[in-house]
Parts: sequence; C-alpha cells; structure tokens
Amino acid sequence: MDDVTSMILIPKAARELSIPVIAAGGIADARGYLAARAMGAEGIMMGTRFLLSTECTIHPIMKEWMRNAGERDTKLIQYSIRNPVRVMHNTAADKVAEMEMRGASLEELMTIISGKIGRKCWFEGDLESGTQSMGQCVGLMHEEKPVKEIIEGIVNEADQILRSLYQA
Repeated sequence: MDDVTSMILIPKAARELSIPVIAAGGIADARGYLAARAMGAEGIMMGTRFLLSTECTIHPIMKEWMRNAGERDTKLIQYSIRNPVRVMHNTAADKVAEMEMRGASLEELMTIISGKIGRKCWFEGDLESGTQSMGQCVGLMHEEKPVKEIIEGIVNEADQILRSLYQA
C-alpha cells in the first residue's frame, strides 16, 4: 500500500526475518535473480515471466501484446479497496481508475475487475474488457520459450554474470 520497492523491502525482510525470504515482483531474468539474491533473498518467484511461456495457455493475442509491451504499459489500480495490483494498461484499467477516483464501491468495481471477466479475456484474447495482472518486467520479455528454457537460461546467464563480476 505504501509503494515501497523491492530494492528496499527485500534487504529489510532478509535482515529482520528469521525465515527464508523469497523475492517477487519485477523479476524476469538473471539480473533480477542475482539482484534479489544479493539483497538477501534465498530464492525468487516469477509470475509475469511465465505468462510468456509455451506451456501457458493464454490466448496468442495476449502473448503477442506481451512480446511488444514495454515497462510503462502497466498501471496500478485497486488502491481504493486496499488491494493494489499492477495490470496491463488497457481500457478496463483506465475505467477502474476513473471509477476509483469518483469513489466507486467494490460491487461497482467488480463489474470490471472480477476474475471471471479477466479469465475470459485471457483465453479469448480480449485485450480491453478485463484487468490482467501484469508486472513491469513485461518490458524485459520479448520471446516465448518453454519454462525449462526460461529457468535454465536464467541460471546459465546468472553464472556468466557472476564470472564476469569476479574477473572485474
């Protein structure tokens, strides 16, 4: 709710908690993985990155939008119901923001933010009618790959980055 970034939250959590910290939010590649580990996380969780995997069954139109999206093609909504979420910036997200500005109730917002509407959009390729959770890391993703290749690529690139840092 306070818009505190991962760059602050991850090291703070790692310092203050006695349980393993799993970092999430904005991580889609080896650099993000290594940054999270350097800040004290034991591991990462990726969501948006796996939407652009061959195993993900969302509509090809959604995947095409993601391949071409940039980090500024998302929007934060749902602050008014104390459930902020980053979504793809589309007509529905703009409508929710406008409704929140005028004090719409949860019931009114549900006519757009309902998971049933979002699910239908994911699988029918409707880019405008529903809100679709989407992280800013969508701007780092430009190709669809199998999950195995995504993970192996992150691990291999992380090893290369670490080797280059040790040589510097």
